[in-house]
Amino acid sequence: MNSNKKVFVILICLVVTFSFIYFNKAKVSDTQFPENNTYKIQATYDKEKRLLKGYQILEYTNRAGKDLEELKFHLFANAYRDLKTVPEVSGDLEHYPEGFNEGKTTIKEVKANEEAAEFKVDNQILSVKLKKKLLKGESVKIEMEFEDLIPKTNNNYGVYDGITSLAYWYPILAVHDGSDWQIREYGKIGESSYSDMANYYVNITLPEDEITVSTGIKTGEHKEEKGYKKVEMEALNVRDFVIISSDKFVKKEKKAGEITINSYFLPENKAAGEATLKYGEKALKYFENLIGPYPYKELDIAETNMINSGMEYPQLLSVGRGLYEEEENLKNSVIFETTVVHEAAHQWFYGIIGNDQQKEPWLDESFVTYLTAKYFKDNGREEIFNQQVKNNESKLKEYKSVFSTVNDFDGWNSYLDTVYKRGSLVLYKLNEDMGEEKFKQLLQEIYKEYKYKNLNTEKFLDILTKTEGEERSQIFKEDAVKEKKAKADINKNIKLSDLPVELRRAKNASDKVIELKNKGYSINMTFDFLAVKGDANIVYGTEGNEEQNKDMRLAAEMILETSIEQSSMKKQSEKFNGKVVTDKEALDMKEMPDLTIIVGNPDINGYYKEVNDKLDIQIHGNKISIVDLDYDIKDERYFFSYLVDNYADEEKKIMVFYSRDGTGISTTYRGYYYYSTFGGGIKYNPDFLGLIAEKDGKKEVMIFDEEGKVKE
Repeated sequence: MNSNKKVFVILICLVVTFSFIYFNKAKVSDTQFPENNTYKIQATYDKEKRLLKGYQILEYTNRAGKDLEELKFHLFANAYRDLKTVPEVSGDLEHYPEGFNEGKTTIKEVKANEEAAEFKVDNQILSVKLKKKLLKGESVKIEMEFEDLIPKTNNNYGVYDGITSLAYWYPILAVHDGSDWQIREYGKIGESSYSDMANYYVNITLPEDEITVSTGIKTGEHKEEKGYKKVEMEALNVRDFVIISSDKFVKKEKKAGEITINSYFLPENKAAGEATLKYGEKALKYFENLIGPYPYKELDIAETNMINSGMEYPQLLSVGRGLYEEEENLKNSVIFETTVVHEAAHQWFYGIIGNDQQKEPWLDESFVTYLTAKYFKDNGREEIFNQQVKNNESKLKEYKSVFSTVNDFDGWNSYLDTVYKRGSLVLYKLNEDMGEEKFKQLLQEIYKEYKYKNLNTEKFLDILTKTEGEERSQIFKEDAVKEKKAKADINKNIKLSDLPVELRRAKNASDKVIELKNKGYSINMTFDFLAVKGDANIVYGTEGNEEQNKDMRLAAEMILETSIEQSSMKKQSEKFNGKVVTDKEALDMKEMPDLTIIVGNPDINGYYKEVNDKLDIQIHGNKISIVDLDYDIKDERYFFSYLVDNYADEEKKIMVFYSRDGTGISTTYRGYYYYSTFGGGIKYNPDFLGLIAEKDGKKEVMIFDEEGKVKE
């Protein structure tokens, strides 16, 4: 056993041995919120091994209104055990730049009132059986020993490139609504958090060069042996407790009245890190005036590895590194400011005023999206308000009822279009109908009635009825539940300026050489031409070498989980049923689906080899045949895509993602683009080449000049 292992074992022993000594100290602040349950957590984090060992005490009082035989906890970290359930804000594999690796929480031992308790783990749910019923008003002390394996990922729960993000890291009690425990499991889309207010006292022992950011405030820091330190934290009256740490963080702070705003960022993003202080201060002042006081001493903003996005936590905003880098380069980026303001608004809607984020996501995301846009409008920047809310009326081709649950959506785009865009439009119309002063009074009444509580749709409508009358409430409800479906078809009127590739002949046209030059558009552009309902197969090859086969499989998974989900589903009136299959499996199928997507090239994809000569666009070595014209392709390593009619049925389509050497396709999709939640458009991918050889229903070679216009 090496010295580092010894240190870790000793520290874990200290967790168990001395936890009672620390946690049983009298806490004056306990008396401030005596109605809350209290968490006392001692943890030790080995960053190198990505291992966290924890010991937790929950002091729980039964306020469910009925006797209880068991308690239920969420183990949200177990969503990271399987790629199919990893919460995502982009393609799932984009969250794993070095390949998928699992994350999880393992429960070692549970005690109830210092006696061993029977417990059961069912994926993301922990059930603790009590030896005797817990009567109404009675209390119980639940102790747990748990262990976290933290994945190497840039997601909200993970460690990557020096930054550790610990969301979902401890067992958190589910909400009991008086009838039963409300169980929510995290999936790919949206959030699923739903919890009551609680008090937290948390100690974490970790490498001494780590700088920690967390919910609440730091109450102490002590040096330990062998390069470790203990950080003591306290958070009262919050819904969750999150820790972010890095040995690279630089900290700046700013006062906004009595509130301290702390910004933690990487040294190379100093200007952006300081900009968050400005945006944070403006947001706090605006929302305090509009909704109600921010009741905490601090607000922290931390740069994390999230992919061009942000995430809200109590008293803590997580903002993606890509947005910091963009702000650093562009200065005063609207997307960057929008993200900070959006997550700050969540401190009111989600943090102070809680809701069930899975069952009724509109109650935080629709409000926050609208209030973020309103922030710009009320600060004299109406053009941004119009872009983020007002102009969405004509752009939205399809949406569900604003009151939909997260589980009602098949993909991120349909979720965003309904909950964020359509939801903010509904609130905009309500604001216009009520007028500014009455709308402000409505927000402040919600704050007054549901500060530190959980709001639901029924309760919101009750407040609206109380303040504005039954008729106004009914009009709002009818508007919110409206649905709109888009007509599914294939767009054959492609704008040449929208094509994602520039095709050029060589100077001597008789050489019939095509140079493929990227115009800078992302893969999303390719899929914007595609709106096929029904079934789809994504076919990858198995006839290449190990590296080629692996890369094609990853590319197929990314196409299914990212590109189709993010760029096609919003146009479909029926559910899109896509699946990844091997070339051999595809060859054995008797009937072709509505859409077949082929990945690779004919030399390493047996299915591609079989159908290649039947397609309007064919590939043979370094030659491409388009209809009846043959061209040489210049460049040893290139990627492109094309869409053609299925040779067997023109009502069906075939799309090809071609790679000359069978590798590199997967990296084309990883981490280079995102579809902005806030109307900022597509972030371009400079490494992708696309080819669509179809115009007005005819297959032909299209050659463009520098501006993307047809070149005669």
